Amino acid sequence: MLKFLELRYGDKCQTTLVPNSRNSNSSTLDFDLASQLEDINKRDSSGKGHNSMSDSFTTQRFSEGHSVVNASVSTHRIKLMRQGKHPKMIAVSMPTNFSRQSLMLKAQEKLGHSIQTLHTQETPGGPQLYTDEELQTWLNDCLAQGKKLLLFVGPTC
Repeated sequence: MLKFLELRYGDKCQTTLVPNSRNSNSSTLDFDLASQLEDINKRDSSGKGHNSMSDSFTTQRFSEGHSVVNASVSTHRIKLMRQGKHPKMIAVSMPTNFSRQSLMLKAQEKLGHSIQTLHTQETPGGPQLYTDEELQTWLNDCLAQGKKLLLFVGPTC
């Protein structure tokens, strides 16, 4: 099998976040790509069948200024499809433990207007997520079945 990109231990991906203030220190996210790939392969070979690459990622080190803090911050990338006259798809990154309200707020922030409902299917009148428990059940089911994290945002007021 021909590999397009081979990752080796020590290969890094570095992204610098430049703050708005000129007097602030810049922050750097530093990923050990080879370790990430090995973790993904271990999870895939354990039979979970979950595509971790598209749904979540884990940062290995967060470096601010000269100090390095080890952190393990997992997030889920959830795609939201706005329905209506002008459909639009957005993606939001949410921490592993999040509420329905925090997801709604982030969606409203990105879309620029209030939203009323979260649907799990594209068809109007399909299943909706009303509570945090329903959202968590949907998330766990999608991850267990290897499905993409896609929700449909219902019409506005």
